[in-house]
Amino acid sequence: MRTPLKSAAALGALAVLAAAHPASAATNTYVLDTGRLPSAQGWGYVGVVPETRVYSVVGGELRQDSIGIGTTGFNASYYTLPVTIGPTDTFAIKVVASLTGREAGSVPDYPFGVSFGISTPTFYRYVGLAGPRFGATIGGVSVYEYPPGFDPAAYNTYELYGSGARTSLDVNGVTVLSGATFDIVGPESFLLLGDGTNLANASANIRAFSFSSFAVPEPATWALMLTGFGLAGAAVRRRRAGAGWAAR
Repeated sequence: MRTPLKSAAALGALAVLAAAHPASAATNTYVLDTGRLPSAQGWGYVGVVPETRVYSVVGGELRQDSIGIGTTGFNASYYTLPVTIGPTDTFAIKVVASLTGREAGSVPDYPFGVSFGISTPTFYRYVGLAGPRFGATIGGVSVYEYPPGFDPAAYNTYELYGSGARTSLDVNGVTVLSGATFDIVGPESFLLLGDGTNLANASANIRAFSFSSFAVPEPATWALMLTGFGLAGAAVRRRRAGAGWAAR
């Protein structure tokens, strides 16, 4: 019969591990219910046209259709949601979406008709999906190639992740942008989702949106964690040695 591990070393190890994981460093997660409009879930809507002109819910998915709302002035129509993230925190945003249409604006290849990311009031770190190539705000706007055989009309999985100013983007598990230096986000960060341009509007079905972040442990915290693991390992080895001797 197995007996609980109750040695002083084991209890000490557990205490050290607990100290190494304060509540403030816990993972911050959020999952959008695409079966309801984001405005009904605490998101703010930004746009000069009514929300329901651009967004609706169809079959449990969030549908965006900003085609025809105009390409002059600031006709972007998007959602924002405040989040807490430190300048060195690790974060990840995952979106599953199908691009269903786009219009030829003043810049036909401009991809920000469907966008998502994380930003502050002054710095933007987001990607645009609605184009023959995708775009990213990296000290300005740059465009990049999708993986070979990419079909924008299919339901594709986009994952934007990084830490500090370094950010990467995967599309269907393939890294298409690696370690790009974006503007650093901070305590006034917010998530962004929707039509982020007035140049070439687009339509899409958004099946999933999720966000997660966690604080990267400081060196002192790593030392506590390693000490805890060492104490736990030593306790297990002593328990196994004692059990082996008693069996003789």
